[in-house]
Amino acid sequence: MCGKTARGGNVSKIPNHIAIIPNGNRRGSAQRAISLETGYIKGAAQALRVTRWAKKQGVRHVTFFGLSCENMKNRSDFEIDSLMKGAIRFLDVIGLVGHVHAFGHIEEFKDVEKYAPLYERLKRLNGSEHHDRHDFVVHVAANYSGLPEHELKPLFQALKSRGFADVELEPERYLLSGGVPRVDLLIRTGGENRFSGFLPFQLSYAEMYYTATLWPDLTHREFRAALEWFEKQPRNFGK
Repeated sequence: MCGKTARGGNVSKIPNHIAIIPNGNRRGSAQRAISLETGYIKGAAQALRVTRWAKKQGVRHVTFFGLSCENMKNRSDFEIDSLMKGAIRFLDVIGLVGHVHAFGHIEEFKDVEKYAPLYERLKRLNGSEHHDRHDFVVHVAANYSGLPEHELKPLFQALKSRGFADVELEPERYLLSGGVPRVDLLIRTGGENRFSGFLPFQLSYAEMYYTATLWPDLTHREFRAALEWFEKQPRNFGK
């Protein structure tokens, strides 16, 4: 697959799947002296821009780490509510760019009144997720964790109800992140060099691009630089 970047920069090896940890919204809000809610809404607008950049380059899949189980457990209600506002803004428009596949413990939002708007959008978008391998797909991790007790729980349940013979054919289908393909490039903003339990199985052979740039400040130029960096990485897959 080939693509051409803006301003004449050529990238011949385009990742099929980019996973993104958009870190730095809270620090960006503090630096700009804006409310956290406004910061997350701006972060949602940034996610839409980056998704469009990726699609234009020929990327087939983009996955965002929107909200982790650990976020839900450890952050204040105010922070979670602000993040939810940004997530809803993103979900209201992202369906215009590509098919959407949401994954995680989504059903846990169902019976919490203040999370109902988010739950309704996630379920509606998932209901229209039928796509083929030629489509552009945006995967959204919501209330997700790659820790074994979360990622593997659906697999264990399937083994119990369906039996080993059925499950062993496609075990990846039964992960909490089932339906998310192998990642080629991980981009994490905000200066932390770790993947925080994000898609541990899909990231097995991914190239990992870490930048100190905060998520709201990521430019098209740096996004293009990440693709150019990816192109230079030798991908041997154990050879």
